[in-house]
Amino acid sequence: MKRLFGALAVVAIATSGCAGTSTGGIPAAAARQLKPFVSELRVAASGTSIAAVTEKEQALVQEVESLISSGDLSNAKGVKIEDAAATLLNDFKKKYAPTPTPTPTTPTPTPTSESPTPTEKPTKPKPKPTHTITVPPTDTATAQPTQTTTTKGKGNGQGNGFGHGKHGL
Repeated sequence: MKRLFGALAVVAIATSGCAGTSTGGIPAAAARQLKPFVSELRVAASGTSIAAVTEKEQALVQEVESLISSGDLSNAKGVKIEDAAATLLNDFKKKYAPTPTPTPTTPTPTPTSESPTPTEKPTKPKPKPTHTITVPPTDTATAQPTQTTTTKGKGNGQGNGFGHGKHGL
């Protein structure tokens, strides 16, 4: 908190000045132009809005840059004012930034109840299914006779292939 107001005091002192004289090496004309920006920053810093302080700090820095560009303020003095304003903003953010609140985590309970041990029940053997195959009867009256073909060979027609009787000897 001391540092926050210290930075604000540096900005205020750096930009204050009496008519025609300079304070801290800042020309009086530049101090007069910066005074409303410093006042607005001071008012914003007395509140709790980070956005308001950020907006006023940026407006002050922009005006300082404008004065440096026009030659009404030296670069060295401009950098001091900008640094003081940046310090004020950073300290303000640290003080008023929302602190993350930890989300309480509640562990999901795991069921630990014991399951009863199952008792064995006698099992009846399941009967095996029986399969019945039904063959439709063939109509013998319409069956066609098997054709036999005779070939010349050593067989005697009895299937033994030797052609010499029953055993072929």
